[in-house]
Amino acid sequence: MLPPTRTFSPKQGLEKRDDDLRPRKAGATASTWSAMGTGSRLRRRRFLFVLLALLIVYLFVKNIPTDLGPAPARMGFSSPPSATYHAPGSPDAALRNPQARLPLRESAPTSQHNFNGPIKFYKLASSLHAIAKTMGHRKINRNILFAAASLQSATTLIPTACEMARWRRNFVHFALMGRGDITIQELLEINGIGDECEVYWHDARPDFSIQSTDFRMSVSVSTALNHLNEYIHPQAIITDAQTAEEEFFTKSIQEKAEDIGRPVIFVPKDAVERLKWITRLDSGSLGAWNKANVDILVNAPIGSSGTLIRLLQTLAKADYFLSQPPRLTIELPANVDLPTQRYLESFKWPPWTSQGKFQSNQLTLRHRVPRQLSTTEDASSRFVESFYPANPVKSHVLVLSPQAELSPLYFHYLKYTLLEYKYSNYGAHDSEQILGVSLELPSQHLNETAAFEPPRARLDTTWSNGEQGATSFLWEAPNSNAALYFGDKWVEFHNFLSNRMQVYHSQMEARQPSPPRKKLVSEKYPAWMEYMLELIRARGYSMLYPAFKQEDALVVVHNELYQIPEEFQHVPGEMTEGVNSADPENPPPLDPNEPFLTDPSTHKAFTPLNEPPLGSRSIVSMLPYDGDLPEVAIMPHLTFDGREVSAEESINEALAFKAIFQSEVGGCPEPKPQKVRPMGAIDLFCLQDEETGGEYLNRDDEQTGAYDAKGVPAVSNDIFPSEDKYGPAAGEEKTTSGFAFDETSDKPTTRGSQPAS
Repeated sequence: MLPPTRTFSPKQGLEKRDDDLRPRKAGATASTWSAMGTGSRLRRRRFLFVLLALLIVYLFVKNIPTDLGPAPARMGFSSPPSATYHAPGSPDAALRNPQARLPLRESAPTSQHNFNGPIKFYKLASSLHAIAKTMGHRKINRNILFAAASLQSATTLIPTACEMARWRRNFVHFALMGRGDITIQELLEINGIGDECEVYWHDARPDFSIQSTDFRMSVSVSTALNHLNEYIHPQAIITDAQTAEEEFFTKSIQEKAEDIGRPVIFVPKDAVERLKWITRLDSGSLGAWNKANVDILVNAPIGSSGTLIRLLQTLAKADYFLSQPPRLTIELPANVDLPTQRYLESFKWPPWTSQGKFQSNQLTLRHRVPRQLSTTEDASSRFVESFYPANPVKSHVLVLSPQAELSPLYFHYLKYTLLEYKYSNYGAHDSEQILGVSLELPSQHLNETAAFEPPRARLDTTWSNGEQGATSFLWEAPNSNAALYFGDKWVEFHNFLSNRMQVYHSQMEARQPSPPRKKLVSEKYPAWMEYMLELIRARGYSMLYPAFKQEDALVVVHNELYQIPEEFQHVPGEMTEGVNSADPENPPPLDPNEPFLTDPSTHKAFTPLNEPPLGSRSIVSMLPYDGDLPEVAIMPHLTFDGREVSAEESINEALAFKAIFQSEVGGCPEPKPQKVRPMGAIDLFCLQDEETGGEYLNRDDEQTGAYDAKGVPAVSNDIFPSEDKYGPAAGEEKTTSGFAFDETSDKPTTRGSQPAS
């Protein structure tokens, strides 16, 4: 059988042989099928791996113990807080049950403080944008900030913040900066705070605050305060005691507050009630918390070891509430007795602080060298030279007699009145005529010839509430037992005393002395009081005297060991220790060259007086009108001899006395108006200049002072300091000088108004 015949393509014979041609793509097709098979196998393997992983995860989750809590909590993380902030009192915040969260935990254990990521404040923006009416964009405003990190500290400070808001002299803000996860609404409900507390609340805690490290929380406090400062510009920051707060908080708040130039006021432990008076101060006063410095000046006579030691002991036991204690200067006589020497050897000043350490030594002892009795001029100049303020606006001097015994709360009242009448936005200008603040309420007039009866509150003022009770008052009389003199007035007294002595000696050298002036101050008091009284009468100055009840005295002046000042003992030769040879009943005549003529009728034996007990209650409880200090304009004003006059009458009497003083003492041929230099008294005298041929020289002709030609302080319509002299921003109304506007209305509230009920 023949093999089958092969069939050829018609063109096969015409083409080239297959082995000479390029290979066809049949092999590529085969490779494609091979790759597709391999990919299918890889997908099947991946699918099996995924199933195996899911099975492992399922078995792991199924066998997790149920007593360890949620997985995120075990991992040390928490969900980010919501970016929506529910203000206190909002419906969403009210739905949460604070009792379900008790007892409260401020933070997680230390081992869980391990988160150190970027910081975000989810709840701070909404509260900061809701305070536009507080004028926080202005650097000088009425904003005060309370800040706390510890929930316990927040509980301590919240009532104080609400009390300050009740008086409506400041816009009060409260910022929470700690780790606690409790909401502000819950914190207020737990402390029984309702809508009547008009405080602006700010949640300044960062995200993940519970898990944050101390370093992250420290940075958070500093950053939050920076944000608050941009929107609020607080004039002062009030926090709890350093020992009660978180360490990261106190360190950061102090450093940042120093950077932005704001004082931090620490409230000592268990001292909220004693420091309640700070709620009556305005933002200007609180902003000057660290600016006001006080120096204590004590002039110890010979043989006064017992009284001096008693005074130093009361100074050391006084409550300085974490404030800087005053510097202390003691003027010692030429003969210092042994008990005084031994006591001063171990005496430390400032006393032991609450931080458990001594501060730098601020005690100065000045020992007198001459043993002869001083003249009135020498004694006055030596005492006044003992203090001169480096900054007259910030430095002030507290003059104390060794016979004085102080209440533990004396520094509370001293700082309260100093901040109110010297640095307040609303009362500083009205206080230009105030010489200082007395801690003692005298029982006798300056000449010791009659008992002194303090004035009562006027019934025509809203301050009295219809009651004619005790009130603080102004008296044109200096005090040497216990009184604070403002630094600028003390500098002016330096200038006055220097020029008065120069004129007096010039007249003595020219053999044309002015006749001695009648002495108006008893010799019971030191000689410098007479010179101070002349300055007071020529300027119309007055001293602020307190209004305390009989059982709440700030100072008691003991008289059982009283001694006449050495300049009035009139005993020639050397001093004898512990002996007062002057006879107060029949004193010898003064030196005819003395500038003051003593009235013999005023020399009487010193009569012991009843000594009231020292007050130990809080200043708010001791003062009338719920501890509020009255305005200068409504306080009774007494002349040096006890007559009650108006402010206008006082100025007119001062101008009349100035003309007489210039003619009789100042060496002026005729009284003439002269420019008054701030903190200077050259306008009261006419000094002859040898270079001008004996013409009278007025050193202030080329200078412009803060007073007019009559000696009355110039009036400024701007209640804000020079830093804000450009006025309100666009769209704002200018605040009326002397008033504090209520944020809820356009009706001004005076400094002396009562707080909101």
